[in-house]
Amino acid sequence: MRTIAVVLFSFFLPLSPRIATYITAIWFVLWIISGQPIKHIRQLRKKSIWPVLGLFLLYLVGLSWSAYPETGLRELETKLSLLVFPLLFFLSPVQHEPVIPSIRVSFILGLCGAMLISYVAAASNYLETGLNTFSYKELGAPLRFHPTYFALYLNFGIILAVDAILKKKDNRFLYRIFVGNAVLFIFLLAARMQLILLLVVGLIWFLWWGYQKGKLLGGIARAFVALLLLSAIAWSIPTTRNRINRAITEWRAPQVDAGNIRLELWAAAQTAWAESPIWGTGTGGGMPALERKYRQIDCAECLDGPLNAHNQYLQTAVELGLIGLLFWILSLLFPFIIRNGRKQQLLVFFLILFALSTLTESMLATQRGAMFFGFFYAFFLWNETQFQLIGEKSKVD
Repeated sequence: MRTIAVVLFSFFLPLSPRIATYITAIWFVLWIISGQPIKHIRQLRKKSIWPVLGLFLLYLVGLSWSAYPETGLRELETKLSLLVFPLLFFLSPVQHEPVIPSIRVSFILGLCGAMLISYVAAASNYLETGLNTFSYKELGAPLRFHPTYFALYLNFGIILAVDAILKKKDNRFLYRIFVGNAVLFIFLLAARMQLILLLVVGLIWFLWWGYQKGKLLGGIARAFVALLLLSAIAWSIPTTRNRINRAITEWRAPQVDAGNIRLELWAAAQTAWAESPIWGTGTGGGMPALERKYRQIDCAECLDGPLNAHNQYLQTAVELGLIGLLFWILSLLFPFIIRNGRKQQLLVFFLILFALSTLTESMLATQRGAMFFGFFYAFFLWNETQFQLIGEKSKVD
């Protein structure tokens, strides 16, 4: 049951969060009926999931001091993935068969489907209206896929594919085709932080490969060639080139009139956090607090939506204060602490990718972000503990 559920979920996650939610709900109901939560309750002793469960419980308790409990309940619903997936994975029987290959294939196929739908919709729109929608927000619009989240998913898909290529798995040629298409699609999406992360992750991969093979200079040379190639691609796409130029302008002149609205969002979030630094506003009180600050600084663009803090660390701090911020940071760092010397490259790259992505987006405030993090975070931690549980079971047997 679990293998079928995770394969279906990872396939539909890029295509339709709603269908992915239905799959999770069915999985959860069958899991409850099977009695697995009671049979495997002792597995909650595994410390690896304590920080993320603690974060969700803090959001739950945060309703008690929130002035906006109804808003808080809706927000808590968005963050259910932080509770549900750790329980579904950890309170289940030990699985001896590897699941990563199945998830890798299904998630990448889902991404291929999402890219194909986006391309077809953009081509159809161009033929009907003459408008070019092959870039930025318009490209993922048919799936209601924000470019940053779309690019995040693709970056992680690239990590999964490159891992298979380096480990000489089957279908390496197809994985290479996917990587090439995914890289091009990320440049079309023109999400600046994800473009940076594509370069960072690529650099780390090449250096890691060179170090493991004893060919560090070769890894550096490959990274340099890849950098030149990616720079050429970026410069050849007008939307991407313009957004990169805009980012450079913002960096040189960090004012709102240069278009850097995020500085205003972050400044407002910091002042909102300062009003209740330890416990925050409570769950659901974050956005009202930010809106008040936006009005005080007369930021009409910030109120258009209105916009959240566009930084998960600040967003968490505003709602749950320093305590919540520490739980969030611990959730990201704790897996590194408990690795027990095992080589968990995918877990490491996943955490680096998501931790850096949340510097410019409040990803746990959206369904696509929370489900992506909750599922893969719980899965990789569970996959790590399987080695220990199999060892313990063999001793008992």
